[in-house]
Amino acid sequence: QARQLQPDCIEMDVSWANAQYQQDKLSSVEQARYALLNQELGNQRRRANDVDSAIAYYRQAIDMQPDLAAAHYFLGQLLETKNDSSKDDIITCYRTAWQLRPNYREAEVALANVLYTQNKLSNVETIQYAVANYDLGHKYRQTYAVDSAIAYYRQAIRMKPDLSGAHYHLGLI
Repeated sequence: QARQLQPDCIEMDVSWANAQYQQDKLSSVEQARYALLNQELGNQRRRANDVDSAIAYYRQAIDMQPDLAAAHYFLGQLLETKNDSSKDDIITCYRTAWQLRPNYREAEVALANVLYTQNKLSNVETIQYAVANYDLGHKYRQTYAVDSAIAYYRQAIRMKPDLSGAHYHLGLI
């Protein structure tokens, strides 16, 4: 009824579809459509700092369509912000995102960053991913995504304290 009363409300439409999905009442085309809508609602909730709702939307999107690399990546990011999430779950999210989309640099670097915190990178890999963090910091600085740029530069510095470019660009920001 709520869906009929507010036909333009995406949240209600998606809630209805999620219930239909749980009962195996969605076609594969509808399932793919609503997986993307769940992912988009996850993005909206993430931007609004509603972490628990965003996680639920991303999980639903992945359940409906497991090959959504971005949903895996953003789920991993959100799980990292929660203290009750296991590193294994976070690693699985990032690894899956990267496997689904091998050129997904952010997912690859996020995976490396988690592995770094567990001392699971070699010295060569640590330097490689410090530079990768620096490169992503530069990419995000150029698009004025300042918070992301700062996070990448700081991670680059943690991994390779003598990376002068990261210090310089962090200082510029």
